[in-house]
Amino acid sequence: MQNAQNNHYLTAATFHTSYVGLALVDTDGYLVQANDKFCTIFGATQEQIPQTNFYRLFADAAQDVVKTSLQKLWQNENTSVEIETEGVKTDGSKIDLSVHVDLYTTETSQQFIVVAVNDVSVHKIQEQQKEYDRLDKEALINSTTDIIWSVNKEYKLLAANKPFARSLRKSNNVYLEPGDSVLVKDVFDDDLILFWKNLYDRGLRGETFSIELHTSAVNEEALERWDAISFNPIVSEEGVIGVACHSRDITQTKAYERELLGLNDQLETAQQIAKLGYWSHNLKTDELFWSKEVYQIYAVSREDFEGNFSSFYLFVHPDDRERFEKEKDLVLAGAAPLYHEHRIVTPANEIKYVIQKGTVLFDEEKTPIAAQGTVQDITGLKKAEEALRLNEEQLNLIYNSTNAIIFLLGVEDGGKNFRFISMNNTGLSTIGLSKEQLFNKLVKDVIPEPSCTLVHEKYRL
Repeated sequence: MQNAQNNHYLTAATFHTSYVGLALVDTDGYLVQANDKFCTIFGATQEQIPQTNFYRLFADAAQDVVKTSLQKLWQNENTSVEIETEGVKTDGSKIDLSVHVDLYTTETSQQFIVVAVNDVSVHKIQEQQKEYDRLDKEALINSTTDIIWSVNKEYKLLAANKPFARSLRKSNNVYLEPGDSVLVKDVFDDDLILFWKNLYDRGLRGETFSIELHTSAVNEEALERWDAISFNPIVSEEGVIGVACHSRDITQTKAYERELLGLNDQLETAQQIAKLGYWSHNLKTDELFWSKEVYQIYAVSREDFEGNFSSFYLFVHPDDRERFEKEKDLVLAGAAPLYHEHRIVTPANEIKYVIQKGTVLFDEEKTPIAAQGTVQDITGLKKAEEALRLNEEQLNLIYNSTNAIIFLLGVEDGGKNFRFISMNNTGLSTIGLSKEQLFNKLVKDVIPEPSCTLVHEKYRL
């Protein structure tokens, strides 16, 4: 008797303290008893529970399903029933329910339906959100032309987007579903399978990396192709469980790169011929960039040049530095254009002449922030100018050291008149005029008759 009473108390305590909503329903479909959790789920009080129609706790569309399920229990067609349906709280709001019902027979052969109810509204929302997230991700990975797929540790396909499927069908006439091996021996040759296996293994070992894959042209339909493929390990609490792969067609980019390299080669050739190089200087970071030809002009390697203004300034000829500094200050103040002609000294102590031309960029506060321009080696031009100057000096020496009178005339009016352009020192001394006094004078205004007529007759055209 005592054990029966203890069991009764234990059952009652379990009933009322359960985290699940529990209730008893009689054969007419009315609630006989419910625990506090059941009341909380439906927003009811214990006073409202007795004689509440159990079916009324469900939405109209769900009531017939619940009735049918309970009738099958009464008729012993089922021993228990699981239902997920929509319930109605006492304030009229809707909730998502998980309902489990069992037929219970007492010792006195009285039968009740035992109902266990869980509010799964939050769970439903979470499930819906997961589904929305899945659809969003699926839409995202299928909205790109990039190929995206993932592989597990057994080299079986985990997931893939539509471009992956289209690519396989087009190139190999094969369709893979999740769970299929991506290393299909009947489709790919052994070398290709080994190549991809090694790539997957790197990712499965936890390495994140990228490669560029080149595929040669096979025919007019299967043209040359370049792909940039990245491999990223998929990590869980258990470690690496797979590898996610992303492939992007970079064929056009490679074509642009080749074209750009060709243009760069042409530009470098043009710079080399002209001995002209490009430079840019970030005045904030002091980072100085030189094109290939600038290094040639300064006769220094990239490795030996630190790429800042101080390392460049060491090349400026010591005798030109003061002038260079003054010109630089004017340029950075915006008071003069960037134009410097100066000498440099190479590491081999060779002296060269260069011209720097460029522009300076200023920010909104008129502070110089960057400069860019060109440098040209004009050493050959300077040497030619110096040779010409020396030749002129030698000619002038010969011109003025002879005792004979030598002069240069300009012809006017078809040979009718002559003007003096120059005359050597012997001649000037003879006529008693200076170079400035003689220049551009008519012969008839300088030389008297009959000598003037003799000059006209001798040099007339």
